[in-house]
Amino acid sequence: MKLKIRYDETVQTLDLDEKATEQLWGSLSLEGEGLSDSEREQKIQEAFDFQYNRPEYNS
Repeated sequence: MKLKIRYDETVQTLDLDEKATEQLWGSLSLEGEGLSDSEREQKIQEAFDFQYNRPEYNS
């Protein structure tokens, strides 16, 4: 999975392996059974954006 992280005015992309993706899924308290990998990655990115990639959070 490629996770986009915002730092001030730039965006950095991290490559996560399957284990790290599963840990992030749990730490973000996401739920969903029977989702495809792409759907899971999209939900992770949306939750990460909501919690951490906000302009007011990064200033």
